[in-house]
Amino acid sequence: EPVKKEKTWLLRIDIIAALEEAIVKPTTGESYVYVYSQDTIFPFHQGDELIIPNKLTPISNSGNPFAFDYADYCNKKGIYHQAFIGIQDMVLFKKIDKNDNLINIVKESVQKSIANNVHDPTTSGLMQAIMLNERTLLHDDIWKTYSNTGIVHIIAISGMHVSLLFGLLLYFFFWLKSKKWQWLKYAIALPVVWFYVILTDNPASAVRAAVMFTIVALSVFVRKEHNPVNSWAAAAFFMLFVQPNWLYDVGMQLSFLCILSIVLFYNPVYRLVFLKNKLLDSLWKGIAVSLAVQILVAPLVIYYFHQFPVWVVIANIPAGIYSLVLMYGTIVISILSPMGVDCFWLGELLSMLTHWFNVFIALLSRFSPQNFMQLSIDIFEFWTMMIAIILVTIFVFEKKII
Repeated sequence: EPVKKEKTWLLRIDIIAALEEAIVKPTTGESYVYVYSQDTIFPFHQGDELIIPNKLTPISNSGNPFAFDYADYCNKKGIYHQAFIGIQDMVLFKKIDKNDNLINIVKESVQKSIANNVHDPTTSGLMQAIMLNERTLLHDDIWKTYSNTGIVHIIAISGMHVSLLFGLLLYFFFWLKSKKWQWLKYAIALPVVWFYVILTDNPASAVRAAVMFTIVALSVFVRKEHNPVNSWAAAAFFMLFVQPNWLYDVGMQLSFLCILSIVLFYNPVYRLVFLKNKLLDSLWKGIAVSLAVQILVAPLVIYYFHQFPVWVVIANIPAGIYSLVLMYGTIVISILSPMGVDCFWLGELLSMLTHWFNVFIALLSRFSPQNFMQLSIDIFEFWTMMIAIILVTIFVFEKKII
């Protein structure tokens, strides 16, 4: 489906044939095509077959040594070329009727509900990013600010969103307290979780969360204890068996390292401080999670993005609360609005919350040390850091055991 950019429409296309001197030569491949157009409505849709001029050029980087290696990222996804053309250069070859399946119907309904009840473009864009993985409406400043403070994960569909969805489902089954009926909660949640992953177009991080959730659900069905590390490894095996190229997906790498880091380091970090006050203890739990995540994730962030968000521990707790409220608010609007219930008041409240949250995050971003925004390590230095972390971890764990 075409994606609206500031001055262009982005198309991810399958190349099925090349036309040269009236001869059609079948071929295969994928490419990005940027179409210059200021129109708010694009005339073509997913599935349409087009004839375009061969203006393909290799995907290149911006030249900034501290920028993300976008060319390498695309190449590992099997996309090597891009083209910049005008809309007048495109010729419709075959029109495909839009497939009105359940996924498209739900997605359009959610988008329409948000548009009718939320008039703030920033809040609307964040709601679509969190619920549908539609991130094209987000302004570049939002990306930069969230990246500088280490909270960009709240707008990248991941295990956090799947956990929030499962938590919401559990709320409606609070009356099933007996362990005997525990399997029923997972049986109901499992198809909902997978439907949500498909609705968000199957990002690797969300698929990882759904696979691990499925493994946990199966252990509940057969009444067997599950080992988090074993579930983590099994999820990686099944995903790479189905799609080996996911090994090079940055989102998948970050997602798997994030979970492993929490599983290995959360309890040791949490036990460093004992607090009797329940409120302070809950706050410390959030800080402990943020600290635990960074142990394995930080080297990868520095390697790919050439920065380390120093305010990530402070920003993560309000970011988690904000994403929870925004996601649940979006679900409420998406359910009530099609039923004819006016949710404009809720849209205003979410817009106000978004404004003050972004003010706080922008303040943290403004005081981010520039030295931490221009870090650069090569692959050898990355693995050196990871091996050092592993050796120190083994030493500490073995010392405690002894």
